Amino acid sequence: MVKLPAGRLEDPLNDEVGKFIREFRKHTRWTREKHLAWAELEQKMVKTRYQFFVGRAQLYGLGPKGDGYLYDVPSTQRGFLSTYRGHLVRLVVAGHSRTERMIMVGLFNRDLLLAPVASERD
Repeated sequence: MVKLPAGRLEDPLNDEVGKFIREFRKHTRWTREKHLAWAELEQKMVKTRYQFFVGRAQLYGLGPKGDGYLYDVPSTQRGFLSTYRGHLVRLVVAGHSRTERMIMVGLFNRDLLLAPVASERD
């Protein structure tokens, strides 16, 4: 059984990176379009200064490539995310093996949590 982090929040996908995540998640199969959507998403995350780190799948409760959520990093956080203490971040899986996830992490604006949740049609 996977124990999810306590500060986990649903991602409204209502910012610039969120638009790319929504576009990527529209595709159910790994077609050419999905590969292109991933390349655009990854490029956007790198441009907005997301960082890579490797974490255990069980610890973060993340699944396949493109899976993610918002995380309110506690002041007691240890490890790689300790540099984000007190901030709201988005975690997105950039690659995976059976037990580990290559995760991209970037800051998320708290004010956007109050904005309406983006629909699938946007």
